[in-house]
Amino acid sequence: MKAHNSKKVIQYSYLFHKIGILDDEQYKQIEEYHGLKEKKKY
Repeated sequence: MKAHNSKKVIQYSYLFHKIGILDDEQYKQIEEYHGLKEKKKY
């Protein structure tokens, strides 16, 4: 369930990034944080 949530967060942060709410740095931080959480699960 948590991995699913992380995927959703990445998708939403990507959308916000595309729209321009998040800048590149914020997006990278979110993606790295949730990406690392995903990797730890497996």
